[in-house]
Amino acid sequence: MVIDHAAVGLIEQSELASGAAWSLCGTAMRLVGRVAFPLFAFMIAEGAAHTRDRRWYALRLLLLAVISEIPFDLVAGDQNTVFTLLLGLLAVWAGDLICGTGSGVSYGNREKTGDGGREAVGQRRFPLEYERYIRVLAAVPFGLAAYYLKTDYGFMGVLLIVILYTLRTEPQLRTAV
Repeated sequence: MVIDHAAVGLIEQSELASGAAWSLCGTAMRLVGRVAFPLFAFMIAEGAAHTRDRRWYALRLLLLAVISEIPFDLVAGDQNTVFTLLLGLLAVWAGDLICGTGSGVSYGNREKTGDGGREAVGQRRFPLEYERYIRVLAAVPFGLAAYYLKTDYGFMGVLLIVILYTLRTEPQLRTAV
């Protein structure tokens, strides 16, 4: 991500972009930097599945988004990527609440199971084959918020996080995405 933002701030928004070599360098830097968001989306999906308290997780993302907004505006303009990650986490959380599954149902409070592990409180409300579609529909308001707030990656960024979370039990399909 640093390489991507350096390309925007140092090459594309300066007089360096006028030369062919610098333009090619900037394009290469942007391509390398574009790998960061899918990795971040994956980590948000994993974090949503494994965190003990989503409220605290979301609050930390919000704090990071607010702190990083001024430097991001100075370099790139629109709302930063962390807002997209936060909206993706909220979309996952909403999907869990609607479907009655995942750690989002218990707001981070979990019950101890007999085998020493921890189990999320909740009961599935929809048949498993419909759950994917319901999660995508639950993500629409958050994706629209990302679009209208002009966050990096917008609607598609939020949707990617929800898809990666939804496919966490199917590693081959998740890798293909």
